[in-house]
Amino acid sequence: MSNIKILREICGGDLLTDLHYTRLEEIQHELERRGGRKGQKRASPATVKRKMETLSKALTVATMMMGPDKKPILFAKPTFPSIKINNIQDRVLSNAECVAVFKVIDTKHLENPSHDWKRFGCFVRFLLDTACRKGEALMLLDEWIEVDGDGDTMIHWPRYREATEEEKARTGLNQIERLKNGKAKGLPASKAIVDMLPFLRALSPDGKRLFPHHPSTMDWKWREVRKAMKPLGHNIDDVKFHTLRHTTITDMLRAKESLPMVSRFAGHSSIKITADRYGHLIADDLKDLVKGKERRDAA
Repeated sequence: MSNIKILREICGGDLLTDLHYTRLEEIQHELERRGGRKGQKRASPATVKRKMETLSKALTVATMMMGPDKKPILFAKPTFPSIKINNIQDRVLSNAECVAVFKVIDTKHLENPSHDWKRFGCFVRFLLDTACRKGEALMLLDEWIEVDGDGDTMIHWPRYREATEEEKARTGLNQIERLKNGKAKGLPASKAIVDMLPFLRALSPDGKRLFPHHPSTMDWKWREVRKAMKPLGHNIDDVKFHTLRHTTITDMLRAKESLPMVSRFAGHSSIKITADRYGHLIADDLKDLVKGKERRDAA
């Protein structure tokens, strides 16, 4: 939705035939100059890439559409400029840092019980146990949680949600995709999540939302946690909510879990994305593989 809005502002008046390589480069540079979130002067390559991919999909659709003259609206999609993204993820929380984070949250709950720190601790635990993105956790509804035939608690994120009247008018769509990869998602709940469900349900304001908070509220609480970590000897100023996701995925790969299963758990649209972003860990596995072969050969 936001990608379409921004692209309309930049190139909504362009003719399809004018969207050649040079014009696409200009659009890409304009997207970079618009800046990113939280006052960033330039948008990140990943942010620009997502918007250019939206434009690419639109042009693909145009090649399949016929005009009044029964000819394709666009005969061929132009070549898009490449965007280099460094998706190798290095920063993760250590076990000691994780323990300290929950210690800080518990202390803040005791000092300020009215500030809902206990539910914030549940939120952080949920992110670590599911490797979810912050937005995926904040949209969680109680109706998406069920016990299957084996007695295991499962969490399901539906692929679509109903569009609002404003969204229908703006996009012509009746349904909007919920998740980043445009797919439905299902994960088993850990014991810690199952144990916290009665507490979260009791505090739900409408019997539906389990984390009924605005993203900015969660960001403020996380900043408070980071400040309180320093007296404990931990500097996590470079740690964001997304780092919790990277921590969980990294732990799984270091535990030698299979790449396809980890990729599926992470909700990546392909194994290639997991391999690209965590390639340094896979390279370490290959080194162990070679060393193991050398040991067997020597024996």
